[in-house]
Amino acid sequence: MASATIPASTTGHKHRSFSERFGHLFVWVLLAIVLFWSLFPFYWAFINSIKHPSDNYGNHWLPWLTFEPTLDPWREMWSQREVRRALMNSVLISFGAATVSLVLGTLAAYGIARFDFVRPKNGSLTTWFLSQRILPPIIFVTPSSSSCASSICSTPFGD
Repeated sequence: MASATIPASTTGHKHRSFSERFGHLFVWVLLAIVLFWSLFPFYWAFINSIKHPSDNYGNHWLPWLTFEPTLDPWREMWSQREVRRALMNSVLISFGAATVSLVLGTLAAYGIARFDFVRPKNGSLTTWFLSQRILPPIIFVTPSSSSCASSICSTPFGD
């Protein structure tokens, strides 16, 4: 069996132009900046949480190089009964709210998907549900309350 040689142009390796390489480099640099911008606050919070309180002020950024990390602030925080109780309350409320939302959302989705509605139509109903996610009703409170605070709604007839 003879071995076939594959031309260089069909191997999938092509030479990119300068503008394509610069474009890819620009995208990666932009991605790195966005990633740094997004993750730096988490780094800062964690680093400050393992410092001694007196080390929080000054140029102490690198653990084991500019300061000695300690878990004493964490131990002190978890030793307080109020903190443990607040965390338990938050966990219970969040799991409860997520469970209720999941159950009600599943039932609503089943109803929309399974049954044909005449009025409103399924598409309109789905659009209304999605619009509540995009534009929650609370955003309409500010314009209406500010218009009522002005002279528009100060009297029943707008005088």
